[in-house]
Amino acid sequence: MYKNIFITGKIQCGKSTLINKVLDELKIAYSGYRTLPYYINGEKGGYYIETINLKHKLKDKISINISSQKCTALIKGFDITGVEILRNSMEDKVSKIILLDEIGILEKCSSQFIKEINNCLNNEKLVIGVLKRKDDEFLNGISERSDSLVINIEQSTYEERENIKKQIIKYIENVFR
Repeated sequence: MYKNIFITGKIQCGKSTLINKVLDELKIAYSGYRTLPYYINGEKGGYYIETINLKHKLKDKISINISSQKCTALIKGFDITGVEILRNSMEDKVSKIILLDEIGILEKCSSQFIKEINNCLNNEKLVIGVLKRKDDEFLNGISERSDSLVINIEQSTYEERENIKKQIIKYIENVFR
């Protein structure tokens, strides 16, 4: 039985969109975080992390672009805000699912954040998220867990993604029956 479900694939292939569709259709309370871009003077400045469905709205920058192809991690965003979001998500009595959107390599700057990611994966709640597709010890450790299902949607057609969505929804509904 899987309790951690991750979508992977290349950048902009629809990973977060697929997860959002699953969560919208499930109608099951969830908490966790999303990572979203922020902009400075119309240019992407980096990414921030933001809580989902918790009483305390938390938001902080986690990266800053240093060139068009490179960004650097902002440790405080992971160490303080990210850690608090994850702890609150595990403690939340209403949510049954933790959303981790997205887990990549920037997180390696914060051993505390990585520890809390692992605590979420070991928690009794189901975890659904986006896992960056990269050969990395931290990321490989998540995908190699016996309780983690990783679905690569990179080569999937729209119809195949719709089928994947339906299968994930059916699986999660069965878990909570």
